[in-house]
Amino acid sequence: MNHNTLVIEIKSTLDKLIAARTSLGYDYIVYGLLLINEDQTRVSNITKALYIDIAAHYETSWSCVEKKHPQYGQCNLDCGK
Repeated sequence: MNHNTLVIEIKSTLDKLIAARTSLGYDYIVYGLLLINEDQTRVSNITKALYIDIAAHYETSWSCVEKKHPQYGQCNLDCGK
């Protein structure tokens, strides 16, 4: 499956789960799932690998990624992003 098709499928699935596309957490989830697709061992190292890689991509801290979920709206302000 190519990258663009995978992104579309991930977003479609999240939409069905009623994830808010306006939240930065939504982007974190999509990017994290793409990373997991590239290397499934990331699942066993979520805080030590996945969160750090997502944080580096979005230029924020891993703790902000950990706290950020679609239902939260303040992490980007709280984490200085």
